[in-house]
Amino acid sequence: MPVRRIITAVAVTAATLLGLTGTAAASGEVRVPGARLTWDTPTHTFTLYDTADDGYAVYARWQVEGGPVSIGYNRGGPGFAVRTHVSTATGLVITYQVCVDTPAQDVCSQTRVDRT
Repeated sequence: MPVRRIITAVAVTAATLLGLTGTAAASGEVRVPGARLTWDTPTHTFTLYDTADDGYAVYARWQVEGGPVSIGYNRGGPGFAVRTHVSTATGLVITYQVCVDTPAQDVCSQTRVDRT
């Protein structure tokens, strides 16, 4: 019996690590000072937030596996959020980042990788 319990524990641990438990991440997020971008997997929706009263617009850059790079802006000012639905099949790789559009060099987050 102890062997069966060990095998079960290993199988459950492996399924969790491999994402086979049916609890896929519902969303992801990237941030930089002044901007935040969230990705909601079930609805294929980005929400782009301007989080600073600095006069700079913020933008999101994303790419769905095999597709072109897309860019969406939020010029509404601090506290304003822009939602964008991404029409795509489920299960594809999507990469995205958020940036603050400054006069000098834009400030961008690291690129995050998720699934649609």
